[in-house]
Amino acid sequence: MKTVIFAVLVFLLISQNEALKCLCGGKRQCPDRIETCISSDSVCISASFYGVPQPFYFKGCYRESDCVKVNM
Repeated sequence: MKTVIFAVLVFLLISQNEALKCLCGGKRQCPDRIETCISSDSVCISASFYGVPQPFYFKGCYRESDCVKVNM
């Protein structure tokens, strides 16, 4: 019985280990339209900057701590 429980636990851990995938675009250069985030603290961001001489936007993976700074 312990073997069955252990096997189910391992299966659940492996199946839940999927990476976050974000759309990539704008100023951000990615090989594909979908970017796979590699760090565990990643979030998907879509940001537009209008208060600069040349307005721009980007989409893709971003660290959560940096996202808070951009949102200020």
